[in-house]
Amino acid sequence: MTEPDASLHGKGSSEAYINCSSEHKKYTMIHGCGIHFWMYNEQYLSRFRQFFDYWLKGEENGIMDEKPVELQIRTGRGSYYWRREEDWPVPGTEYRRFYLNAENGSLCEQCGPDASVSYSADVMHNETRRVEGATFISEPFTEDVEIAGYIKAGLFVSSTSEDMEIHMNVRVLDEDGDEVIYPAFTSMEPNLPVGFGSMKVSHRILDPEKTRDDLPVYQHTKEAWAPLVPGEIVEAEVGTFPTSALIRKGWRIRLDIDPVSNRWVCYEEEKYRKDATNSIHTGEGHPSYLQLPVLPKVVPGTMK
Repeated sequence: MTEPDASLHGKGSSEAYINCSSEHKKYTMIHGCGIHFWMYNEQYLSRFRQFFDYWLKGEENGIMDEKPVELQIRTGRGSYYWRREEDWPVPGTEYRRFYLNAENGSLCEQCGPDASVSYSADVMHNETRRVEGATFISEPFTEDVEIAGYIKAGLFVSSTSEDMEIHMNVRVLDEDGDEVIYPAFTSMEPNLPVGFGSMKVSHRILDPEKTRDDLPVYQHTKEAWAPLVPGEIVEAEVGTFPTSALIRKGWRIRLDIDPVSNRWVCYEEEKYRKDATNSIHTGEGHPSYLQLPVLPKVVPGTMK
């Protein structure tokens, strides 16, 4: 039975459920002000007790009659609701791709013309978001969309240096262009984006046995280390922690790609950033994309 605070701890719990061979397992995705608040709340402690009382004491308490997966779907500005499912990732999830357009900084469901955007990699770790990388924004959504799972980006990139950091942040903008804040108001990091992930491009080689459509897994071996040839374009997949959000009709998504991180990942290797320029390549020749895990629509009366 896994019950994570989704962000730093969420990936481990999610992967534990996905890779557990037992049919008798449960998963709860929680986004909150910290794993300690949720774990020790009586509402959740009682569920742990029920689970272990059933399996260790043989008590018929109904815990295994409930759907095994419950997801806290965040609606923005501190609110949420629960969605219950039969498995995780949610069966029927559509992995919808939005293609980057470097010509106008947009995210579209069709590839645009071949183009690229470049930015300086010669920046230092900064406590504020903007270190002036590349930004891409979608058109307003035409309907409400629920997402839950792993966000992923597939990016065609190059650098004038031997290596390159990719730090991606996915945010949501309302009708007025203001960011919709999804973490709870009591969160220790209230400005966390909906999805975020980081990688070094020299570690882009994937593990073919562990990589899934929704999550890249890197080999991270000496043999798989692949430094860049300056100017050469390569493809790199960037994964994230599992997340959830309701994106309202009329809202937009924004993808920020930065050369350094302002959060938990800071490689601090200035040698390949000194005087370097990074580039993102887009279009039919280099179809860079952002992928969202869009949940199937719920039939009224089936979310019990």
